[in-house]
Amino acid sequence: MYSKIKVLHIGMTPNFGGVETYVMNLYRKIDKRKVQFDFIDWYTDKNIAYTEEIKQFGGKIYKIQSRKKSPILNYSNLNKIIRQGNYQYVYYNVNSLSDVTGMKSVLNLPNTKLIVHAHNDHIELNKPITLIFHIFHKYFMKKNIIRLACSENAGKWMFGNNQFTVIPNAIDIDKYRFNTCIRLSYREKFTIGSKTVYGCVARFSPQKNHEFVIKVFSEIYRKDNNSLLLLIGDGQLKEKLQQQVEKLNLNDAVKFLGMRDDINHLLQAIDVMIAPSLFEGFGISVLEAQCAGVLCYVSDAFNDEVMQTPLIRKIPLSQSSKQWANQILVDQKNVKESKRKSHAVEIEQNGYSISSMVVKMEQIFANNVKNSQNTL
Repeated sequence: MYSKIKVLHIGMTPNFGGVETYVMNLYRKIDKRKVQFDFIDWYTDKNIAYTEEIKQFGGKIYKIQSRKKSPILNYSNLNKIIRQGNYQYVYYNVNSLSDVTGMKSVLNLPNTKLIVHAHNDHIELNKPITLIFHIFHKYFMKKNIIRLACSENAGKWMFGNNQFTVIPNAIDIDKYRFNTCIRLSYREKFTIGSKTVYGCVARFSPQKNHEFVIKVFSEIYRKDNNSLLLLIGDGQLKEKLQQQVEKLNLNDAVKFLGMRDDINHLLQAIDVMIAPSLFEGFGISVLEAQCAGVLCYVSDAFNDEVMQTPLIRKIPLSQSSKQWANQILVDQKNVKESKRKSHAVEIEQNGYSISSMVVKMEQIFANNVKNSQNTL
């Protein structure tokens, strides 16, 4: 009998995004006397997010060759770790099935179970090769694996008619609960004063539609120059977005804050979240913002699961940036800061607290290990 359940996570990136947030929320709260998490890192110039925290928890991080530099070495190194690691679970956190390196190895191991967790419900239009491989690899999803998804839409898109379990992208309720003292402290730290602060927490990729965020803010700023936009994240489009801000003469009104480990505090200072994603598996940053009492304006690409409070409004992507801005400004007239409060209670009652999610995952780990042992 195994003294501790060993889980190897694949899919963490250097970005502090939704996948990484989900995994670390689970890792922080899971009973580490019963479950051990280890991680694959195949990034050459950077480390996966939360590297130091993972090490503090006792997790191993296997640094292997990247797929881009050497697909063969990447494949052989990963398969060697899977075969020799005595893992009860190999846990793939994926946005698509474009790469299934290692999955076949897991299926051939009698005492190791494969978990595939869908974290998105679409592929960017400019990645046709990724889509082709995603469709081709779908046959893997019919195998005897554990299928998880962040939402119903993500599960249906990734697994088709195969059965799957929705695991809510839960958050640490207490961490994001509205706090007036932190709000005042952070607004002073960034010399915000009385400005209305707009924010977007997302990696700089086409999916997150930052160009549209900046266009919306430009319309807002034209009518209310006592406004500030905080862009929290990093990614491939950063330089292009900086050029857009400069072209619109918004350098003094837009701050690029990069990757941050204090997003929970920054949300206290933010008044309005703008998230016009082209597609979205779930959108955990919007859930965090609601918990902190932030008004959220999201595209119609967001699933209903993320709409946990009255603070969230959907606006169709078919509407122009000017229409988005007008809607936001009209609502702002009806909102007073004194009315701001946390919505942690509603979010917790709806099952989106970490404690609920961790219990569900611990049951999945324990039950499948037990079933595996019974077949030996």
